Amino acid sequence: MCTRQSRDLHSSRTFIVSDSPLGTVAFAEKVLALLEEGQRSSTYKFATLLALVELCVEKTKPDGAPPNFVTTRELACKVVEIYWGQAIPYRRLGRVLEQNQGPALHRGGPVSARIVGSIAKLRAVHAGLTLHEVRARHGQTFESVVREVEKTLIEMPLPKLQRMGRIDQRFLYEISWDDHVRKGTWSETRGFDNRIAFVEGAAQNLVRLSSLLLPLIQRKWATKVAELNGLESDELETFLFGVNRITLTRVLPPLLDLQSGRCFYCQKRVGAAPHVDHFIPWSRHTDDGLDNLVVADERCNLAKRNFLAGVKHRERWLERGSAQSTELEAIAKQMPWPRDRDRTEAVARAMYRNVPGGFLWLEGTEFEAAG
Repeated sequence: MCTRQSRDLHSSRTFIVSDSPLGTVAFAEKVLALLEEGQRSSTYKFATLLALVELCVEKTKPDGAPPNFVTTRELACKVVEIYWGQAIPYRRLGRVLEQNQGPALHRGGPVSARIVGSIAKLRAVHAGLTLHEVRARHGQTFESVVREVEKTLIEMPLPKLQRMGRIDQRFLYEISWDDHVRKGTWSETRGFDNRIAFVEGAAQNLVRLSSLLLPLIQRKWATKVAELNGLESDELETFLFGVNRITLTRVLPPLLDLQSGRCFYCQKRVGAAPHVDHFIPWSRHTDDGLDNLVVADERCNLAKRNFLAGVKHRERWLERGSAQSTELEAIAKQMPWPRDRDRTEAVARAMYRNVPGGFLWLEGTEFEAAG
C-alpha cells in the first residue's frame, strides 16, 4: 500500500492519504482506532461514523456498488434520525442524557450537545409525533433543525473524525474544507462543495463491515453516555438504540390483513401473539420502513432472531414489495408510516451480498449456507 504525506498549511498537523485502497482488515484496524479516540470526547464522532455506514448501505446501487459520495445534508438527516430516539428524558434521571464532555448550561440546567439539544427541542414541541410525522406535518421546522445539525457537522466532527493526535489519516473520505471553515462561509448558494467523497475502497469496506460495525459503535457510544451520566452502559443500549415495539404495533393489523392472517415465514395462521418483524434485522440496519416490516408468529420470530432470512423468504419478500406495492403505499399514507422501497431494497441488496460463508435462516433451527 502506498501513502503520501502532506502538511496542513494552517497548523502543524500532518495528513496521510492512501493512494491505494486499504484491505478490509487494515481498514477495520483504523476504524477501531477512531472509535477509541472517540471515547475521549463527545458522541458526535460515533454518530457521524454510524451515519456514514448506514448511508453507504442505503445507497448501494443496483449493481451492488456503494456510493462515491454523500452530501452533508444527507448526513445531517441521518444523524437526526439516529439521535431522535435519544432526545427525550431518560426515565431514571428525568432529563435528556448528556452526550458531550463538559455539559453546557441552558436555563439553569444541563443539556446535551448542540445537535441533541436542537432535536430534543423539536421533540418537546411536537410531543407524541414520530419523526416521520414531524417531517410530513412540520416540514419547515424540521428543515431548520436539519440545517442546524448540518452546520454543526461541517464545523466540528467532519474535519476531525479521521484525526489521531496531530495526524489526519484520510482513509474514509475527503472534504473540501478544514477546521478553519467559518460560520456563514459554507452554503450551497455560495458554491460550497458539500460532498463527502469516499476514498477508494472505503465505502465498500463500510458496507462489508456494517453488520460488525453497527453493534460495536453502539456499544462504544453507550459506554461513553454511561460515563458522562454516571450510569451503567448495559441499561442504556436498549434506550439509545432499541426498536420501539409499542410503535410497531400500529402497523400490525393492516400488515396482518395484507398477509391474509398468515405468518410471513411459515405461511400458517398466526396465533394469539403475532409479532411485527424487521425482515432485515434491526440489529443489522435500523430500517423501520414499511417494506421492511412483516408479521410473523411468535415461534418464527424468536427462531429467526438476528439472522438474515433464507433465499425462499427473500424471494417472497421481494415479490410482495412489487405485487403489493399499491397496498403498502395505501397503508403508509393511512398510518402515516415511512416508506422508501428503493432504500429498503438497497439495504437488503447490501446485506445479502456481504454474507458469503454465513448462514441464512429457514425455519425453526434449520439454516442454509449463504452462496
